[in-house]
Amino acid sequence: MPTLVVQGTLNGPNPATIIQDLCEVTGKGGRFIDACANQRDSWLTLCFLEDDLIELGWEKGWSIVVGSLDEGQPIVSRLDPVPSYNGWESGLYGWAEYGDSVILFNGAENRAKTGDDLFLYSASDFLEDFRPAVAADSAFADYSGRRLNLLLVP
Repeated sequence: MPTLVVQGTLNGPNPATIIQDLCEVTGKGGRFIDACANQRDSWLTLCFLEDDLIELGWEKGWSIVVGSLDEGQPIVSRLDPVPSYNGWESGLYGWAEYGDSVILFNGAENRAKTGDDLFLYSASDFLEDFRPAVAADSAFADYSGRRLNLLLVP
């Protein structure tokens, strides 16, 4: 199972429970679990979480978000930026939101060093600590990639 580091106190539904259930249902065959186990980059790991949740019909309430984060936060240096393909601006990061929680995905290189896969924050702590500037977001859905491209490509 992926290692989830909880930062602070969470309010409302806990995505860690859903991730734990996902791991139990998909076993070693899930793309998300494979991405964590094989230290795939942050963006790919996030996309595989979305894919696995959609496949199981558990995507309701989840969002994929792309934007900038406060580079002064030490944890930001551990994250992989989203690939700058299709004309996306460089230096953006991707994260998942569920209820009042935000999940950041540790970068592949740091995952191999620390064993930490995911960082879980309350939305209020995330906003205060990382001061994100959202460039685009979409509900977890089969069309999310197209929606993000429409919003991110000038």
